[in-house]
Amino acid sequence: MKNLSSFRPCFLPSLLFCLGLGLFAPLKAQNAFYEALYLAQHQQNIQQLAKLKHLINFTPQERKQINLVNNFLKKPFNIYADTPNLTVLRQALHKLATAPRKERPQTEDGALPEVSTLIPAPFKKFSRFSGIRNSDFYKGISKYIAAEFKKGLTLSFFDAFEKAIGGTGELQILFPTTYEALKTRDPFRFPALGTRWKEIFHQDLQNIVKNFIHYIDAPNPEAGAKASFLTLDFARQLKQNNQFQYLKLGDDIASKLIDRFHPVDLMNYLDLKYFQNPTRQYRSVGALLHKLNLLQTNLRDTTGNIWINFEQFNRLNSSQIGIFLGLLYQQSPQVFGDMKTKVAQNNAVHPTKAKQYLLQQILPVYEGLIKIQEFEKSKGKNLYDQEYGAHMQNFADLLQVADQKLMSRSALTPPPPEGSHLTQTNNFSKDHVLQKTLNVYKSIHQKEYNNLIPNMSKILLQMLNQSEKNTAFVRLLSKLDQYGSFMIGVVNAQNTTQLRDLLGTVITSSGSYLRKRTSLRTLSLSVHAGYYASGELLEYSQTWGVNTGFTIPIGLEYTFGFTSKHKPSKASKNYFTQANRQRFYKGSSLGIFLQVIDVGAMMNYRLFDNQTQTLPEEITFQQILAPGASINYGLKNTPLTIGMGYQYMPQLRRVDTAATGKGTFNNAHRFFLRISWDLPVLPIWASKK
Repeated sequence: MKNLSSFRPCFLPSLLFCLGLGLFAPLKAQNAFYEALYLAQHQQNIQQLAKLKHLINFTPQERKQINLVNNFLKKPFNIYADTPNLTVLRQALHKLATAPRKERPQTEDGALPEVSTLIPAPFKKFSRFSGIRNSDFYKGISKYIAAEFKKGLTLSFFDAFEKAIGGTGELQILFPTTYEALKTRDPFRFPALGTRWKEIFHQDLQNIVKNFIHYIDAPNPEAGAKASFLTLDFARQLKQNNQFQYLKLGDDIASKLIDRFHPVDLMNYLDLKYFQNPTRQYRSVGALLHKLNLLQTNLRDTTGNIWINFEQFNRLNSSQIGIFLGLLYQQSPQVFGDMKTKVAQNNAVHPTKAKQYLLQQILPVYEGLIKIQEFEKSKGKNLYDQEYGAHMQNFADLLQVADQKLMSRSALTPPPPEGSHLTQTNNFSKDHVLQKTLNVYKSIHQKEYNNLIPNMSKILLQMLNQSEKNTAFVRLLSKLDQYGSFMIGVVNAQNTTQLRDLLGTVITSSGSYLRKRTSLRTLSLSVHAGYYASGELLEYSQTWGVNTGFTIPIGLEYTFGFTSKHKPSKASKNYFTQANRQRFYKGSSLGIFLQVIDVGAMMNYRLFDNQTQTLPEEITFQQILAPGASINYGLKNTPLTIGMGYQYMPQLRRVDTAATGKGTFNNAHRFFLRISWDLPVLPIWASKK
């Protein structure tokens, strides 16, 4: 055979120019060195040309070059009539890469065919999958399946949400706008978590206290009929309860301050609503608010300050103090009657008692007013933004001090139940309904929505007079937490990525191994990542061997939680009532696991004396498909499980036998014992009873 090209001597610049052409465009280089590099690099593709020369529309010249070059590559020292023409060969290779082909042969290692073979030839040029690689296709398919699964999960979640709120009167009461939106939504349309649902959820979360109050004031028969605790009868009883007064008072204080009411205007409003109300519904708390409003009105300043300063207050001498207190009494003898008994003697002022009353009873309230005034001045424009919580708390503290100092009988702390040995305190603490209501509004205003549902649950727990031992009430709070957290997540989401990931976050928050250990029955998509030891039978050679290695099977698991009538040594809220008796979860479970694939198969190894193994360069779905079944025991209060079962192993390993020296991809039957880490990927269903 003649040389493919001849090297012609040239000057140094010409030589450098030729080398440059060879490096950057080896196909055009006219010397044996670069042509050899090119042919060696494309040898497999050239061999493929020979296999497909009748399937691709090659010209006669191209077919001739394909035969010539393939023969040359097999026997480069034969004598050939023609010299290989790499320009023509390059054209043939280009057709191989770009022209639609009628079929492609199966790969030798058992891999799945290329994606393009699934598309009819006439449509390939219009298809987005033309020429796509297997790895990219399977990766894209997995992403598509995950996205579609998440869509289906979203639809299922909304269906469950609608069913839960439709059957639970308390949720309808707290989230009326959401309930109406869920009732009227199209169940066959994907609910994109966009602006509409964001606004709906935000409206209900922002008005959660008002929604509750509205129901007590004007009960909704539909919601009341479906309520387990907030029944129509209970709503009528609660309306007469002092706790409801405190709830309304907290709602009025917080909402009016959010609306930027001045403290003076707020006190006038509260006086009008609670004391001067013709129904006299709020008589006890109304007297406190009227008394406070009269006092602050008579301490108003005529200068730039809201109230007189300490210097002016300190100017009051004994006679002026008596006159000041007398004027207060004259404005409302009804509410200041107790003051008269403390400072007057025969309807005349007792100077010592009057000064003592001013310092001990009036001064602390006055200091609370000045604290509000100075706080407003110091914060300026930030008062209703960053400092709203502290501003609201200052007003609550003022009410507390006024209740302690101005009232002979506390208006904010109801008397203890009859027969109770608890002593009555004359102030309200963090456990007071009014304070809890303010905490709810703090969460709303500061957008700390994660604290909103817990604070509202505390209000319900107290006002409904329930206990955490009541399993029915605990289930109600669980629903409120689950769906309330979802609504909060939608409202808090700042972009589409956060919205897209929200559902998985909400559901998997309750999808840890603990869900299996603290439920009677569960169904979930799970992963059991761990280590196994097994006996394995190779199909090809029908030989048995010992096999150990890593395993990461993925599949569906159905579990049963173990329970006991005996309370565990550690306090536990995970219990349920059966036949009027409590049963406690032991923290362990038994599961039936049906696996589909095992991605850990790529990591395992075999222990055979006469066999070795290698992994294929390309891993396909066919080679990780490993159906099987096992029984798993979930150890108490730990994600560790011990399992035993059967697994059909994929064609992942090429086993070389000593007899033949040839390697083949083998399936195998594996009977194993496994210790694994329980990783629920997606909880599908659970039953607590």
